[in-house]
Amino acid sequence: MSVITPSIWPGQEVLFADNKTPEHAVVSGNNWGKTVFGTRWSHLKASLNQAAHNEYLKKRKKEPVPLYSLVGAHKWDILKNNNLGYYITWLQELGYTQSKPFPDFKVNTSGDMSITLFCLSGHKILFRTLEKSAAQTLEGFSFCCSWVDEAARTAEVTPIQITRRTRGPAHLPAIQRLYTGTPEGMKNWFAQKFAPVQEFRDGRFSKSEDGKILILHGRTEDNPYTSQDYLDSMRDQLSFDKNLIRAYLYGEFCPIFEFSGYDFNRQEHIRELKVDTRGPLYVGWDFNVGLVSWQVVREYEGNYYVTQENKQKARTTYEACQSFLNQFPPHIYKDREIIVYGDSSGYSRNTASYTTDYDIIKSQLKREYPFMKILARRSNPTVGMRLAVMNRLFSEDYHQTLYVSAKNTKLVESLTQTTIDAKGNIEKPASDTWTHPADALGYVMVELAPIIKPNVGAVNIPIGVN
Repeated sequence: MSVITPSIWPGQEVLFADNKTPEHAVVSGNNWGKTVFGTRWSHLKASLNQAAHNEYLKKRKKEPVPLYSLVGAHKWDILKNNNLGYYITWLQELGYTQSKPFPDFKVNTSGDMSITLFCLSGHKILFRTLEKSAAQTLEGFSFCCSWVDEAARTAEVTPIQITRRTRGPAHLPAIQRLYTGTPEGMKNWFAQKFAPVQEFRDGRFSKSEDGKILILHGRTEDNPYTSQDYLDSMRDQLSFDKNLIRAYLYGEFCPIFEFSGYDFNRQEHIRELKVDTRGPLYVGWDFNVGLVSWQVVREYEGNYYVTQENKQKARTTYEACQSFLNQFPPHIYKDREIIVYGDSSGYSRNTASYTTDYDIIKSQLKREYPFMKILARRSNPTVGMRLAVMNRLFSEDYHQTLYVSAKNTKLVESLTQTTIDAKGNIEKPASDTWTHPADALGYVMVELAPIIKPNVGAVNIPIGVN
């Protein structure tokens, strides 16, 4: 197989050249060129692996053994007409031929589930649909590299199976997995796997903290062959929902086909507070069985900055208090005013204890921070009011802005993944761990930036209190 290094447009060359990071992903808008890129990436990595394997066997005077690589997609017609079609076109561009009597490659179709492309120079590419039943039948295969196209539409079991089956001996230089796709909301494995990595974005790329995932982000407009008419048409068709524009033109993970809870935008609302304001620390708390969250807000020059959160998972209020003590050493913050807001359920005693959550906060923190005050309401503001306050601060038309530190990864996940049901309530699935940080923040923001309802002849009062 040819080892010609393909070249398309900026950013792609980094993934072509990187043979060490186990997982690559391209998250982009429509018409960016994901399938063209994936074809060339797949062929390049397979070629490198097969060449290295042949050389390894040659030195040991053994016959060449063909390796397998995988190309997967969610539907048979997409796999056959798009992925296989692009792959054959690329092989022909590289000089391969199907002409008899000595074709360079041939295609063998096996039912409506898989296709094997045989490169007679010593490699096999398995094209396989990745619907649920088909994805599970990858057992028994070993792939030296794998590419999954339109990843968000494939079966939930896909990343598990691809990780298990992509493997090989140590002498192969590029044992890697590539996932390409346009974001399709937040409730699929593609978003759940790669959206958190997006918090470490630097320009076109995001890389996970452990260095095992590298994401290339692309906008539709990056494709030099995309016409302005196409871009204008897409914007016009999607104008009714800005999240569709974010997903399908800008390639951003955000809720679509769901009701988005918060108008949070990573590009606009992630910002660090680089000065110590010396002002009060406003702390919002949210209490749940097995999961307690807090967020710290500071005010600076008329805007609000969420600067810290409890990093580790706190199962109890005691653990959450310990996390606060660790991040705000009392010898530094003992003279600082600390204002506590939060969930009214924190005033309730449960059958297992005679103390409330706010009693615990007071006993654990008040002695260390003598200027701490607990001002949490006895009755929670409505969900609608919390959302309205937060989204007003995320609006570009409002004179104040709410910014979030990139270090607050739980909160960023919460703001991007929280969705609203048809009744206007925050969806709380049984496995929910992501809505609580935003809830904690909401309890603070309704106090710091309340929406006031004019009441003629009376004092203005905050609306939306149960």
